[in-house]
Amino acid sequence: MNKITAVKANDDFSLDLQFTDGSVKRFDAKPYLDYEVFRELKDLNYFKQVDIAFGTVQWPHEQDISPETYTSKAYQFQRTATTGESTFDEFLTSPVGTKYLLDGHRPQRS
Repeated sequence: MNKITAVKANDDFSLDLQFTDGSVKRFDAKPYLDYEVFRELKDLNYFKQVDIAFGTVQWPHEQDISPETYTSKAYQFQRTATTGESTFDEFLTSPVGTKYLLDGHRPQRS
């Protein structure tokens, strides 16, 4: 099974996900935020507290979405300098990404 090895939460309630096969995909979480169990995720500060747990992502109060959902609903994307967004590698070298790595997370590279 293709597991998630790194995650970055975005301001638009999407997640950038890196998988064990090295692929990087974006998952739009907005459609899930109206479900009772996920309503707390509407708070962007809470949403950004996402972390890796057991090969998928999880929030502090243990909200999670099945890895199969991420695999089937996430889409491949290409970030470029023209979009004004940072790359996933830039995230990993940022202060937040550095803390992520120091906390023991190890994204796998293809």
